[in-house]
Amino acid sequence: MTEHVKEFHVDVWPEVYASRQTRSVLRWPVVAVEEHEVRLKGEDGEPRTEKVLCLAVMKHGVKGIIPLHESGVNPAENRRLTRARLMRFLGQEVDFIVTAIDAQGGVFMASRKAALERLAAATWAELAPGARAEAVARRQLEEMSRRLLANPVLEDFACQVEPADRGGSGV
Repeated sequence: MTEHVKEFHVDVWPEVYASRQTRSVLRWPVVAVEEHEVRLKGEDGEPRTEKVLCLAVMKHGVKGIIPLHESGVNPAENRRLTRARLMRFLGQEVDFIVTAIDAQGGVFMASRKAALERLAAATWAELAPGARAEAVARRQLEEMSRRLLANPVLEDFACQVEPADRGGSGV
């Protein structure tokens, strides 16, 4: 007797196309740091092609590329250190907005910077001084760790919103 194995295929292309059309934010895991030829605008405004380090995201066999200049990561003084900064994202889920789709190649380009800007705008609209908000500490600043945390274990916590400069990068 032959046993039949059922395979379920999840098609994520509709959510990719929806993100491209509506600029909705997606969250997928980073699976690699790769180098890709990317079309950029030169200083003279003319398009040029350049090899760029990129984050590669993937879900159910569909791959997306987030170029360094769209990753929200500041380039380091050399390529090796820049790659190391990007490698910290391996295995983590990142937010992004799809900016272009190569249907023939089965890959898309995305912007983490655009997603972070969109999420920040939505967050600022909801925050008010005195409000309580859930937060996750992903990184600790060395001084904050020494001053505030007796046990430097990162975990979820509640915080109170204080007045802040919206143009700044923190609350």
